[in-house]
Amino acid sequence: RGLALRGAVAVVVMIALLVGLLATPAGPEQAQQPAAPEQVLVAGVQQIVLYSRTNTLYLLQTADAAVDAIDASTYALRARIVVGGKPTALALHDAASRILVLDPVQRSLIEIDPDRNTVVASTQLTELTGTPTSVHVDQANGKIVVAAVVAPPPGDAGPLPSAAPAAAARAQTAGQVAILDSKTKKLETLRSIEVAPRLVVADPTGKRTLLVSTESTTVVDASYRTLRTLAGGVSAAFDARGDRIAVLSADAGAALLLFIGDGAPGPLRLVGAPLAVTPLPEGGFAVLLGSGSGNGRIVVVDEAGHAVGASEVAPVGRDLAYDVLAKKFTVAGGGKVASAPLPSGIVFASPSAPPLQGAAPATGVPAPSPSPSASGVPAPSTAPSPSAAASPHASPAPSGSPAAVAPSSA
Repeated sequence: RGLALRGAVAVVVMIALLVGLLATPAGPEQAQQPAAPEQVLVAGVQQIVLYSRTNTLYLLQTADAAVDAIDASTYALRARIVVGGKPTALALHDAASRILVLDPVQRSLIEIDPDRNTVVASTQLTELTGTPTSVHVDQANGKIVVAAVVAPPPGDAGPLPSAAPAAAARAQTAGQVAILDSKTKKLETLRSIEVAPRLVVADPTGKRTLLVSTESTTVVDASYRTLRTLAGGVSAAFDARGDRIAVLSADAGAALLLFIGDGAPGPLRLVGAPLAVTPLPEGGFAVLLGSGSGNGRIVVVDEAGHAVGASEVAPVGRDLAYDVLAKKFTVAGGGKVASAPLPSGIVFASPSAPPLQGAAPATGVPAPSPSPSASGVPAPSTAPSPSAAASPHASPAPSGSPAAVAPSSA
């Protein structure tokens, strides 16, 4: 009798499960949401910005559909601003006093008032046929730039097997760049490009912009017309004067930093996984590298293309910036922040005023407090003190390294 009773119960449970599976269709929201491609989670997408007027950092919390406003000095939580959806990128519109939040799933651009820490507007990006991947504000003219990935149409078999890998990649994805009016958020220009841009970087003068993808880096003018095509990578940056470009890419299990510009040095090969590159105030660049051991490294590269120092940093993300005032590096990602000191022996002059906020991730993060914040913000990781003789583990690129500049097909 006991066995019969247990068998009857098992049959009832199985029938209930089958009925539930057959009778529960997918909800309309779940069925209509476009699948966000892998390119949405990419290197260099800005996840932290500094609003210097209130000394507040805005840190993206994608998993919680929110943006945290935290004190830039103490990391204490000032406010958690719920934006909904799945936000993946931030941008600072300094002239308009707005923090822009990009949601690729809902195809929306959300505006936060940093003086009140509240959401004040949301704009649907209906003109974009692709999935938005990054947002950027051109500080020279105030235009808002949104880059997107366009997937091939359904049923497109793609190139023939004999096609070259680069051609295959271009056939599978293309890109769009939308330029919006800063006040009305209306579309002014929509341009299609051959590759999907993973990162948008403007030079300090506002005359040129980099559209970065793994296949190529496209240099465009102020109207986003192609000027030239460079090697692709995971990250890129203009130097502090806007004269020289650095493109960071992966090369046979290491990182390769390519320099483009008049009098540029040859490529520099660095040990580690390439994550991000950012300019330094007196020339040169800083490169964020990952490692299999856990912690990452930040390598300082001078204008001659030499690695001159390195600092260790906790592996919290791919957003790299340099704080000119505090002389510290900041790494952000996954809702957390870590800082690392400038390597020993490297000295930059202190500016008389805070730096302007540009396309690169905002700076201004001082050394984190050693104790976790009681407000619930993830405690920032502190980087180990680097040795005075820390080696950047750099070596010249082999003679067979790829050319830094490829001729434009446009």
